[in-house]
Amino acid sequence: MDYVVVLRVSLHCKGCEGKVRKHLSRMQGVTSFNIDFAAKKVTVVGDVTPLS
Repeated sequence: MDYVVVLRVSLHCKGCEGKVRKHLSRMQGVTSFNIDFAAKKVTVVGDVTPLS
């Protein structure tokens, strides 16, 4: 089952955005993600178990 998780992240520059993009693209279970630099939010979709 896919979950949608929206995270607030501290993105200061395009380099930070690139690092987040690199790590999310390597994560097992992540099917897609969207990085909104202006709003400092990352939306992740995938079959992962969120930590509580």
